[in-house]
Amino acid sequence: GNMVTGQVGYHDVKIVKEYRVEKSNEIVNRLNKTKQELFPDLEAEKNAWLEARTRERRDQAKEQKRREKAEREEAMRTKELLSYDRIMDSDDMVTNKELKEKYQSVEDWEDDFM
Repeated sequence: GNMVTGQVGYHDVKIVKEYRVEKSNEIVNRLNKTKQELFPDLEAEKNAWLEARTRERRDQAKEQKRREKAEREEAMRTKELLSYDRIMDSDDMVTNKELKEKYQSVEDWEDDFM
């Protein structure tokens, strides 16, 4: 209960062996020579990152809309090509009554057809 955080305690202090170690700052000195302390503007970096991400998402949304519009237009063209509306034009159609007025018999119509 009375120990400070990080303090090491031993069961029997008489058995503990202490050694003096020669201090060597050689490695620390080499590290300190190449040490670079940077103080980046984290708020500006975060804002730039958020702006880039927003721009990227906006571009993706535009691309998706453009793709969907192209797909809709292609589907409309395909639907129009497969539609019988262009083929079944009422101006080109002839009724049986009209054929009966124009031809006396079916053989006449067949002869005129060829």
